Amino acid sequence: MSNVYVLKNGKIEAANGIISKDALLFATPKRSIDDFIKQNKEQFKENQASILKGIEESKKR
Repeated sequence: MSNVYVLKNGKIEAANGIISKDALLFATPKRSIDDFIKQNKEQFKENQASILKGIEESKKR
């Protein structure tokens, strides 16, 4: 199933074949919102640990 859709004349359909120039194309993300939130939390924790490590190293100088 395609993750690309077309909006034309108020109707949303899966993008198939030739698409007119006045149609709006859009794609859905391959990952769910839960995956996105989980990834952001992991990145936040990594960034926070890196910042805290930098602060500790600067205190030792």
